[in-house]
Amino acid sequence: MLDSASPFAAIVPPGAESMNTLAFKRLRQAVIVLELLPGSIVGENELAERYRLGRASVRVALTRLASAGLVEARARHGWRIVPVTGLFVGELIAARQCLEPSLANIRLSPKEGDRLNTLTAMNQALRGQDGSALATARINDRQILDLLAQHLDTLRRRWLGEAWDHSDRVAALLDKAGGFRWPYDRGVLL
Repeated sequence: MLDSASPFAAIVPPGAESMNTLAFKRLRQAVIVLELLPGSIVGENELAERYRLGRASVRVALTRLASAGLVEARARHGWRIVPVTGLFVGELIAARQCLEPSLANIRLSPKEGDRLNTLTAMNQALRGQDGSALATARINDRQILDLLAQHLDTLRRRWLGEAWDHSDRVAALLDKAGGFRWPYDRGVLL
């Protein structure tokens, strides 16, 4: 029996997430970590079968991913995973340089400051260790950025989230080529 009064109880019971949201999160992650390679063409039926999702949920998820610039529809061919090109990377860098300075002006609560300092200290301790430490450091870094972005208006928060998703794709692509990059030290920002 689920004890909803328990301090360990989830706010939303496990499994209560909609299939559309689940499909979006799963396919977004597949694009970001390059399970679905940049430039490849995929079909809704193929994705539904591969990830054990409903076709309607896959279609909704792909439409949302298209609005985030991660995929694009190809009439009578399926969906194309947006390729990573030099021009794309240049535009991504320019977008981040334009949007990220607003993060430096954010006022944090003491609890948020403590959380960010903890994540930053963890990343400093992980620096230079093996591949699993790199993955953890990147997750911590994204948590730092997402926590800071919570204080921005909706539009800038969405733009930054999409820019960071694309940056994660670029980092994954560089990892595949052997060019591992550790996240920046956010201690200076904090």
